[in-house]
Amino acid sequence: MSSKIKKLLNLPNLITASRIPLAFLILFYIESSIKLPLFFILVATDGLDGYIARKYDMKTNFGSIFDPIVDKVVLVILLFGFVHYMIEYGDTQGLTYDYLLIFFAKDIFIVILALLSLYTGIPELSKIKSRIPGKIVINLQFIVLFALVINASLLAEAILWLILIASILAISDYLSYIAKNCEKYPNWMKKIKLNLLITSITFLILARITLWTELRSFISAIL
Repeated sequence: MSSKIKKLLNLPNLITASRIPLAFLILFYIESSIKLPLFFILVATDGLDGYIARKYDMKTNFGSIFDPIVDKVVLVILLFGFVHYMIEYGDTQGLTYDYLLIFFAKDIFIVILALLSLYTGIPELSKIKSRIPGKIVINLQFIVLFALVINASLLAEAILWLILIASILAISDYLSYIAKNCEKYPNWMKKIKLNLLITSITFLILARITLWTELRSFISAIL
C-alpha cells in the first residue's frame, strides 16, 4: 500500500467516514430507542477525529476537506430519512419536505457561490470561511436532528424557524464579506453591498406560501 493511500486511510479519516454508515444505522433503528446512543456516538466521532488528528500529527489536506463533506452527507441522510418516515407514517405534527428548504438554505447558497466562482473566475466566491452566523446554523442543524431522534418533532420545527433566521443572517454576512474582498473585480461585484435587498428577496423565496402555511400551523400547535 502506497504512503498516499495510508495517509488517506489514517485513523481520523476512517473515524470521519464511519459517520455515514452510522447515519444509515440510526435510520434502520428509527423506531427503536437504540437510535439515541447511536446518535451520540455519531456526534462524538465529529470531535474525536479532529482530536486524534491534532494530537498525533495526522492532519491531512484530504481530511480537512473530507470532514465537512461527510458532515453534509450525514445531515442529508438523516433529515431526509426522518422527514420521509414522518410523511410515510402520517405524523400529523411531523415535518414536511417544505422544511428541507429552510434546513439547507445556507448550504444551497454556498453551492450557488461555488458555481458562480467557476462561471465568473472569481476565486473569492468559493473561499468564504465559516463565520459566526454560519457556525450557528450548523449547530442548530444538529440540534434539529437530536430533536428528531428523541421524537420531539414540534421542538425540531421551532428550531427550524431559528435556522431560517440564522441562515438569512449568514447569507447577509457572506455577501458583506464578498463585497469587501472583491473590490478589484467589476462594478457589479462591488454593488453586492446591497445585500439587504438581496437578503430580503431570499427571505421571500424561502417563506413562500407553503412555508407561510406551515408557520401558521406551527403557531397554532404551540398556542
